[in-house]
Amino acid sequence: QINGRLLIWRNITQRKRNQAFLRNRLHFIQLIQQAANDFVRCEVTQIDDQITSVLEKVVKFTGVERSYIFLVTPAGDQAIRTHRWMRPDVIRSSGRRDHLNLRDFMPVIEPMQRGEIVVMQRQKVPDTPEYETIRQESDRLGIKTAVGIPLFIGAQFIGWIGFDSVTREYEVSDAVIEAFQLTGQLIASAIHRQRTEMALLQREQHFRSLFDHMFEGVALHRLIYDDNGRAINYEILDVNEQYERILNMSRADVIHRLATDVYGTTEPPYLAEFSAVVATGQPAQFEVFFEPRQKHFFISVSPLGSDQFATIFFDITARKQEEAERERLQTQLMHAQRLEAIGRLAGGVAHDFNNILTVISGSADLALAMLPPDSPVYPDIQAIQHSAKRAIGLVRQLLTFARRQPGHPQTVDANALIDGMVPLILRLIGEDIRFTWTPAPYACPIRIDPHQFEQVIINLIVNARDAMPEGGALTVATSLRETTGEGDAPAPYVCIVVEDTGTGISDDVKEHIFEPYFTTKAPGQGTGLGLATCLGIVQQHAGFIRFESEVNKGTRFEVYLPYASGDSSHCQEPETATQPERGLETILVAEDEPAVRRLAVRMLRDHGYTVFEASDGQEAQRVVDTLPERAIHLLITDLVMPGMSGVELATWVQARCPDVCILFMSGYARQVSISHDNPTVAFLQKPFSRHTLLSQVRRLLDAVAVGASG
Repeated sequence: QINGRLLIWRNITQRKRNQAFLRNRLHFIQLIQQAANDFVRCEVTQIDDQITSVLEKVVKFTGVERSYIFLVTPAGDQAIRTHRWMRPDVIRSSGRRDHLNLRDFMPVIEPMQRGEIVVMQRQKVPDTPEYETIRQESDRLGIKTAVGIPLFIGAQFIGWIGFDSVTREYEVSDAVIEAFQLTGQLIASAIHRQRTEMALLQREQHFRSLFDHMFEGVALHRLIYDDNGRAINYEILDVNEQYERILNMSRADVIHRLATDVYGTTEPPYLAEFSAVVATGQPAQFEVFFEPRQKHFFISVSPLGSDQFATIFFDITARKQEEAERERLQTQLMHAQRLEAIGRLAGGVAHDFNNILTVISGSADLALAMLPPDSPVYPDIQAIQHSAKRAIGLVRQLLTFARRQPGHPQTVDANALIDGMVPLILRLIGEDIRFTWTPAPYACPIRIDPHQFEQVIINLIVNARDAMPEGGALTVATSLRETTGEGDAPAPYVCIVVEDTGTGISDDVKEHIFEPYFTTKAPGQGTGLGLATCLGIVQQHAGFIRFESEVNKGTRFEVYLPYASGDSSHCQEPETATQPERGLETILVAEDEPAVRRLAVRMLRDHGYTVFEASDGQEAQRVVDTLPERAIHLLITDLVMPGMSGVELATWVQARCPDVCILFMSGYARQVSISHDNPTVAFLQKPFSRHTLLSQVRRLLDAVAVGASG
């Protein structure tokens, strides 16, 4: 039986408080851990939102009313508010500042810079001058209690977290201080990560901008190895914008793909060179022709670790084309210089031959003039004369080959010109080529310089011969055709056909055959000027060229020259049986070649003229000075003489004898410019015949006499 109760009272308030504190502390630690996990998982661009979220949770957990973060500027004299959160039921203060001058708040800033937590109750703020700004700001904003938690990254003070209360004084316990400290550590770590990653991101953006705006194309690669450790391919990791422009390929279409797939090749381009750079760790440079894009590149390769490398390249196609063009022009210049040298040699040889042939032909003329036709030696002299004329033709063709024959358009018969070329053609083509010459059964008059015409035909003949190295058939024919030519209205043309059964011309060569210096022959075997010269000559005389060709079947060239009405003439002035009239005038002959000078003097003296002779310009001047004024009626001078040229001598003589006639003569094709309006000046081409010399002399002297009488 229970007769009473014993009651024992024990005060467990502190225990309950401790239990609540532990529960709250555990809850807050869980909150901080969750926030830390959120910071780890979030992107760098989400860190600001996460910081604000943490401030909200801490405010709600601790019971303060507002929280905010101020970060010190790089200059170190100001702080900027970057984050804040306040309870919705707290009236916002419109006067709260976003920028603080640290020197105005040094009593609370300095302790935080030392790592101390600052707890400030408004009622306990000292009434001293250094706290004046703090008191004013606290009163203006209505702050009753404020706590400042310093933020550090390493040993650097970067700012603080502020917690305050404006409606009541807030008791700041050790637990709250611990919570604020944990919050500060978490947020400082988040800000450190944010700054680090933003700096890295900014640096990456800078490098990306540099990467993409480089003048050169850049690509990053990774080598792919087989089971034996041998590089078999490489993957494209990244490319810049210039890469896309140069190769006309999109970045999205190439990155993380193999080189063989990107470039469509069976083997990775330049794999051996790239592998060597990675293996040795030594950069390399080289120039390549990139077949997949048909471009020339300069490539610089640098290693980027154990299996990666970078290529920096730029397009040098234009430079290579310029170099090729420069080399082509250099080759053309060398060809031109070689031709010029050959031309000079040919001109010099022709000059010497012309002097010799002048003496041979002229002496034969004199001998025939002195002998009766029934003389036993008359046929022999005629043979000499005939051979000399053939030699004259050969010299003329030599000048044609050397392109040193001047242009003198004449109305000539194409049939007659080609007839005279047949012996030369036969010598050019050889015995293994069958030659057929089919002239039109009527005259084919054209107006052209005979030597240039011969040059056109010879060039076509030589090309035909070269196209038949094993022999074949060559046909030359003439005809009269009516065609539109280069104009709209049909007109008559003389057509000269040169056709061969040679190798023919491929389609890719056809469009280039008339280009100067274009040749398909081996170096040293052709200049590439033959057809270009032909076209230039023909077009100069209002004509055109057509051709057709088939590989391994032959080529047919058709040269069209306008039909020239009127009688055709010969290249040389026709000699008639009628001798020029004799004369009594005084003539001065200046010629440095003794044999030619003696021949000309004899021809003139035999025809009644008074003749003085000189071996050069200076001697001619002395002769003139010994004669009475106006005693010289005609000066015959060689163009090229030692010391003084023929032109200089003529100018000097004309100054002393104003009525004198001038007859220039030369074995060179080079001539002085002679006006057709001046009948007192003429040119005589060596070699010349007796009849030609006397006719020219008589014509000049008669022209002066007619002018004087008129």
